[in-house]
Amino acid sequence: MDGKPTGDTGYNEWWAATSTHYTAVSDNCNSSDITYVSTTSTNATEVYTNSAFGFPGVPDGAKITTIEIGHCLSFADFGATSTVDIFYRYNSATSTVDTVTPTGFSSPSGFSTSTWSLSDIKSSTSTIDFGFRLASGTKGAKLYATQMLVSYARLTKPAQFTVVNVNSSQNLISWNDTTEAEQNYVIQRSTNNPFSGWSTLATLNANTTSTLDTGLTANTVYCYRVAPKNWAVTGPYSNVGCKATATYAPTSGINLVATSTPGGYVQLTWTDYSDNEDGYVVERSSDNNSWVGLAMLLFNSTKYTDHGVTSGNTYYYRVSNFNDVGFVDDAYDQHTSITLP
Repeated sequence: MDGKPTGDTGYNEWWAATSTHYTAVSDNCNSSDITYVSTTSTNATEVYTNSAFGFPGVPDGAKITTIEIGHCLSFADFGATSTVDIFYRYNSATSTVDTVTPTGFSSPSGFSTSTWSLSDIKSSTSTIDFGFRLASGTKGAKLYATQMLVSYARLTKPAQFTVVNVNSSQNLISWNDTTEAEQNYVIQRSTNNPFSGWSTLATLNANTTSTLDTGLTANTVYCYRVAPKNWAVTGPYSNVGCKATATYAPTSGINLVATSTPGGYVQLTWTDYSDNEDGYVVERSSDNNSWVGLAMLLFNSTKYTDHGVTSGNTYYYRVSNFNDVGFVDDAYDQHTSITLP
């Protein structure tokens, strides 16, 4: 964040317990420098406001971890011995003060001037100001330019999301905690594919990495997703994980049909008669003997397009549904074939 004040009329003033007010001699935003000199006024401070600097690039919900101010200060004249207090105000809370001594007319390197620890969440209404106060000396100081570096940790997508069926009425949901900005985790559940109709199952404490969903209906497929959240926003959801509370293998008899498409591919369609499969396995053969896996599909799937085929060849296909109890072996006896033109 870089900038210069737009004029004294746009400043806010913080009233402090000590120190001397310093005012801008040149406050034209196109000026090469902004010069401050001491006055006899006491208990006041000049401040850059959030309206000039904002929060570019910092997403809502991020945890602000540090704020660093880099200044380009010099003495008002070579005989001055002034010191200047630098500080900021984030969401109306004032930081500690770092007192610096202007060193000639050169800029300090980087943002090493001052760093304060901060643990707070940025929202759409967050504000940040920073200010300077002449702490000592009689001839003031010059402020050429100022930079502010804001470091933050954003809400991130949970990793390694998995769902394991425990028994006919319980699923275990687990994930890796990859963020430090959350106050809670939100678990949502659905029984639909394509995924829709999500409802909130639970709101868990920060740093939680698993939960047990109980009281489920046997031989039903449940899908889950999890997201970190704090008071400002809800973060990105994890990948979706689904699992059936199966007590028996899925129902067989899928009525597999293969047709050619105008683009020269093979379209497979079948009927989903089962209500407790975790998914479907699609396999292909060129001789009706040696089979190669093509895809593993989600529950309730009823079609698949094979793009890896060549005109003039004959292909054999078989599809089986499965869950933790097992595969439907007799579904493999229902294979079909097609010869492409």
